[in-house]
Amino acid sequence: MYEKVKDWLKQMGLNYAYNKELNLFHLPYNIDGNQFSVVVGVFPDANWMKIAALVVTAEFVPSGLYEALLKEMWSLFEVTYSV
Repeated sequence: MYEKVKDWLKQMGLNYAYNKELNLFHLPYNIDGNQFSVVVGVFPDANWMKIAALVVTAEFVPSGLYEALLKEMWSLFEVTYSV
């Protein structure tokens, strides 16, 4: 399964580092001069492939984001955001 995720990332032209021990992908980004790494975990089971991503840490969360995420989760049943 992880090889398939690696193939998808390559097809999208995204740089990444893969931590085999933890099954985590680290994708480096630079936005407005700020460099950070998005950490993506892939958790396959018998029927689903669950993907979780840590995009920002708490100190970088803008005010009002929690309300926007709750509204988005309400309208998109199959997508879940958590902070």
